[in-house]
Amino acid sequence: MSASAGLRRPTILVAETTPGKVLAHRLARSGMPPGCEFGCALGIAVFWNAIVGFFVYKQAVAWNAAGGGFIGGWRWLGAAFLVPFVIVGLLLAGLAGSTRKHKRK
Repeated sequence: MSASAGLRRPTILVAETTPGKVLAHRLARSGMPPGCEFGCALGIAVFWNAIVGFFVYKQAVAWNAAGGGFIGGWRWLGAAFLVPFVIVGLLLAGLAGSTRKHKRK
């Protein structure tokens, strides 16, 4: 008797496909409707950018209070720390814009 005689193997369901525009086949859309997808992406982007915007504002106020100038008053550590968060915020805003372009068929 083999070791795998008592084990059941999982079955793989075959998904129906339709011809797509880029690939040979496209899976049918399932999940959230496009309007809800856009609204959720927009809400997350606004929430993220509001929080990051508050810290960017605080950084700008600290920069102006220190006398301005490119090198003397700028606090490099705070700015370097905020850069990745600003980039993520821009990507989230781009994601919110890109979800709106998809049309439901």
